Amino acid sequence: MTDFGNAGIEEQVYGKSGQFRRVLQRPWTIQLCHEPTISLYVGICRNFTVIEELTTGGVNRARIVDDKTGQLFDIEIWADKINVYPTTNEHQESSERLLKIFKRHGGGRLVI
Repeated sequence: MTDFGNAGIEEQVYGKSGQFRRVLQRPWTIQLCHEPTISLYVGICRNFTVIEELTTGGVNRARIVDDKTGQLFDIEIWADKINVYPTTNEHQESSERLLKIFKRHGGGRLVI
């Protein structure tokens, strides 16, 4: 089983009486050996459904859902790395599947 460090979500409560809450997403990252290719995007789309996507400033951002588990992720694909932001702390199985796709089609290594 891969260790994804402290990736997941953390709820923070703040304010004098704890009246404010915010949820922070902590990513896991894969450092790529080369720029992403079309095969990486095809690999993702075979196993995950892209709900929404946006490209700005050379960064591809998307919200994807694992077709098997229903787990949601927000991802950022840069020229040399991919940041994966799980939307819950129950992401191990889906993260393993996504990591396998990234390694197969993008090369690289997991960096925590």
